[in-house]
Amino acid sequence: MVEVSPAQVANGSSHRGASPSIDVLDGAEAMRAWMDFAETAQLTPYQAPFWLGGVMACFDMPRESFRLLMIHDAGTPRAALPLVLSRRSGCVLAEIPGSQLGNSDWFPQQAGPALDGELLDRAFAILARAQGVDILRFSNLPAAWQGRDNPLLGYPVAPAPDHFYVGPIGPHTRDSLPKRRRGDILRGQRRLEEMTGPVTLRRASTPAEVEAMHAAFLQQRTVRFREMGVRNIFAETPFRRLFDDLAKTSLAMDRPTLCFDALYGGDEILATAIGIRAGSHYSQYINSNASGPAAKYNLMGLLMYLLVERLVAEGVESLDMGVGDFAYKEIWTQKTAVYDLMLPLSLKGKLFAPAFGAKRAAKRLIKRNQQLWQVARSFRQLRQPKTES
Repeated sequence: MVEVSPAQVANGSSHRGASPSIDVLDGAEAMRAWMDFAETAQLTPYQAPFWLGGVMACFDMPRESFRLLMIHDAGTPRAALPLVLSRRSGCVLAEIPGSQLGNSDWFPQQAGPALDGELLDRAFAILARAQGVDILRFSNLPAAWQGRDNPLLGYPVAPAPDHFYVGPIGPHTRDSLPKRRRGDILRGQRRLEEMTGPVTLRRASTPAEVEAMHAAFLQQRTVRFREMGVRNIFAETPFRRLFDDLAKTSLAMDRPTLCFDALYGGDEILATAIGIRAGSHYSQYINSNASGPAAKYNLMGLLMYLLVERLVAEGVESLDMGVGDFAYKEIWTQKTAVYDLMLPLSLKGKLFAPAFGAKRAAKRLIKRNQQLWQVARSFRQLRQPKTES
């Protein structure tokens, strides 16, 4: 673990006289500055103001806990890190709002020189001094994002429990699929049409369509999670509000930020995808598919085949399918490592950081060991409540 030294904190106190300059903003000023900065910044969908605002509102994060760590170069914004502060076990913890919910943390930057380690040390020292932060936590840090290396990987990081699935898409993505796989998808489409009627991909464009696709998603996910032995967190109030509020708000946008897409067989919803946009990138946050006779026709493969065509037509150039190791993701994306960072900024933080990171470390150990993972899955299934047949 890295600890920011008292000397670094002291040196950071005169940050306004140096170049680059560093500030920590709070309240409404921080929110306004973040919205302005994010319009042109390089970031993942999980730092976009639209997503962060929704997460904070739906998961009851107080707006007064929001901070913005800003780096200016000659008066021009160069980098900005949105954070929310909370107190855990007597420590002040800073993290990106929704870090534990999103697929990829990142330190948003404008085009230009990369952030170096000395500048980051100084910025984090100022954050510690100005806000009393003991620990700065990041989850699922990619090694690079859209061609830019991740400067946070200069600190001691640990592999995250899951891999991240991401890659470019373009006009030839579907044609580059192995001939046999493409043939299986199209054959499945024909069989489905014989069973259900016309097979189409539709995007929710009205509140009623959002509600219909959301209901189908929840029903399909409940069945799937019961089979996996886990509770359906997406059926709980915060997630229900988040998806419903953001999807309906997006309807008025020229380029929806969060959207529901659904694979229909006739009038029946066979599969769904909930995606988040930022610039030319699309992140598939979560998906679902029906059980029953239609499930044998690779519903997710067909949904993705049609969705990729639509995304490319909309100008999307890269796609991720989030974290979590499932073989179907490698058809469309590449399996990549992501990392966790638990950075202590005080002596107290140095003492408590290992405990804060223990849960993620245990999860990583279990998921990377096939025998432990099988035991964990069996135990989860035993804990699931019995359902009436």
